[in-house]
Formats: sequence, structure tokens, C-alpha cells
Amino acid sequence: MRPPVEVRVVFDDVVRAGPGIAAIRNGGGSILAGRARIEGARTLVVPLRRGLPDGDYSVRWSIVSDDGHLESGVLAFAVGTGRAAPLAALAPVATGPSAGSVAERWLLYAGILAAVGIALFALVARPEDEERVALILSAAAVLAAVGAAEEVHRVGLATRDGRTLGAGFVAALVVATAAAAATLDSRALRPALVLALGLAAVPALAGHALDPGLSRVNVAADVLHVAAASAWTGALIGLVALPGASRRRASRLALGAVPVLGASGAVRASYELTRASQLWSMSYGRALLVKTGLLLVVLAAGWMVRARPRGRAAVELALLALLLVAVSVLVQLRPGRNAAAVSPQRTAAEPLACSSSSRRQTNQPIATRKTSVCSAFIRMPPRFWSLTAESPHSRGARS
Repeated sequence: MRPPVEVRVVFDDVVRAGPGIAAIRNGGGSILAGRARIEGARTLVVPLRRGLPDGDYSVRWSIVSDDGHLESGVLAFAVGTGRAAPLAALAPVATGPSAGSVAERWLLYAGILAAVGIALFALVARPEDEERVALILSAAAVLAAVGAAEEVHRVGLATRDGRTLGAGFVAALVVATAAAAATLDSRALRPALVLALGLAAVPALAGHALDPGLSRVNVAADVLHVAAASAWTGALIGLVALPGASRRRASRLALGAVPVLGASGAVRASYELTRASQLWSMSYGRALLVKTGLLLVVLAAGWMVRARPRGRAAVELALLALLLVAVSVLVQLRPGRNAAAVSPQRTAAEPLACSSSSRRQTNQPIATRKTSVCSAFIRMPPRFWSLTAESPHSRGARS
């Protein structure tokens, strides 16, 4: 009979070890036997000291999922026979959006919308001041590169989110360099504009749209959503910063973008939410309502000052900057389709499927399936299918 030597948490997708992993004896010090590691891309292993004495213990695990989300949970186990079920003495790591992560996403999205937008505007409206177009494009691409680099530093290159943002960082630098070269030779401007259009795919490939099990229609809708938002942004930037540009073409670009933005947003929401009540019962739904409300405010503000095109564009740009804050929060929240509906009580027809006493486990489904927990004192968020268990050599301990 030996106590456990490790805790293993198995996920249904690629993960990397997150911050704040800890293992302690309740009321005592750390029992970690080294750094947590990832095995097989999907299993977090938290090593424990050997020969743990009788007592109650707590473990906090933390991972960054493939789409860049931080997930954390705690569990408690007891070593020794005849002990009561222990309570966890640790709390999960805060996993909601932080001010820093929101700021990083804002820089990324502001840069992408401005870069793709000014590229679309220049290709459609063909303003005469090509040097100013090149300067705006270069500055926007640099902004996107800075935001992407900060996000890669936070989530790491081991995740899909990190790898995509790393590629976006490189692409943004190439666009910025080509645009800067265009200030010296105008022939470099058109290639820079075309390259900038590719940045519209970065948010879709890095975020929820490419999650496993979703239709690829979702990805196309997300790319269209970003492209439409960029076209609107680019038209506003053109009206404010390029006075000699065609107002008629700018207006057509913006007016054409708005219905595409709304339709693609509705498609995206249909994939991320499983029922209407999630709009007010979940943080993701509430953030989506705030985003939609701000979008309507932007449209209303533009209509109210429609007699002054440049003034209207400046007001809409300022409000769009605020709208991007809501977007930066939204993309870091767990969608409704990943929220498990936990049954408040079990019936005799739904017994818990535990393994032998030497290896107890908890399985937690994603989406709306029920959560089955073998030990009441194991607490985990309903993000993934997961398995928490003792080492196969840990007979005699409770976990």
C-alpha cells in the first residue's frame, strides 16, 4: 500500500501547463516533487513526493488550452484508511480575462482591422495620397504585430492559438516592412495591400471558430466577420485621414460591410450558443449582448451626424475603439457550447461509474452533457472531458 506519486489530468485536446500549479498538505507545505509536465500533448502530470504520511492533501492544476484559454481546478485526496472525505485547501487560478490580456487582444484586433481595412479602402477607393496610405498600413501592421507578440508570450507556441498568432506576428511584420518600403517606392504598395488582406484570417484560425467538432462554415463566417468589420473600419479611416479620397466609394464600402457584419455575426453566435437563455445566464452571452448593443450605438451615432462625413467617421471610429474592448473580452470567455449542464441530483438509474478503490476518477463532459463525479470532494470546471486519477502504483490512498 503506497500513497500516490502523481496526479494526472487528461484532456480531449492539446494543452500546455499553465501558471499556479501547486500541491500541498492541508495546513502544511508543498508536496510537489518537481515541475508539472505534459505527456502526449493532452495529459498534465503533477508529480508528488513519495512516501506521503497520513493526512489530507490538495492539488491545483492549471493548463492553457489549444484555443488559448486558461483553465484551472482543484482536487483533494486523503492518505490513510478510515479518514473522512477531505476539503480542498487551495483555490483555482482566476481564469477570466485580465486587464493585461484584454489590452493585448485590443492591440491585436485594432491593428488587424486597421491594416485590412485601409488595404480594402485603398484597393476600392484608390486614394491619390499613396504615401499616407502606406504610412497608415505600416503603423497598423506594427500594432497588430505587437499585440500578437504579447499574446504569444502569454499562451505559448505549444497551442494552436499561439502558433497562429506567431504566424500572424510574422505576417504583420512583412506587411509593415513592405508598406514602409512603399513610402520610398510606390510599386511596393500594391503587394503590401494584398498581403495585408491575409491578416483577416488570423482571429478565425486562432480562436473558437476552429475548435474541434465544429463545421468549417464557422471558420468562413468568422473570416467574413473580420473582413466586414475591417472594411467598415477602413472606410472610416479613409474619410478621416485621406480627405482627397472618394467619399462615395468610402460610403459604399461601409454600407456594404454592415449587413455582412451582422449576418456573419449571427452565424457565429449560432455555433457558440446552444440556447437563447445563455445570452443572459452566461458571461459569454452577456458580453455578446454588450458587443451588439455597442454596435447599434455606433450605427446610431453615425446616422445622427450623417451630414458631416468626416465628423461622423471620427465619432464612429472612437466608438469602434470602445467596441473592440468588448470584443477583446468576448473572445477570452468560454462559449455556451462548452458549458456543461450539471444535474442537481442523480437517480438510481444513473449510478456513478467509478473504477476500483485503488484508482478513483472523475469524468466531466463538455457541452450540455451531465457531469459524473466519483468523489464529491473533487472539483473541476466543465471545460473538457477529463480524468483525474492516482498513479497505478498508489493502492491504499484515497483521491
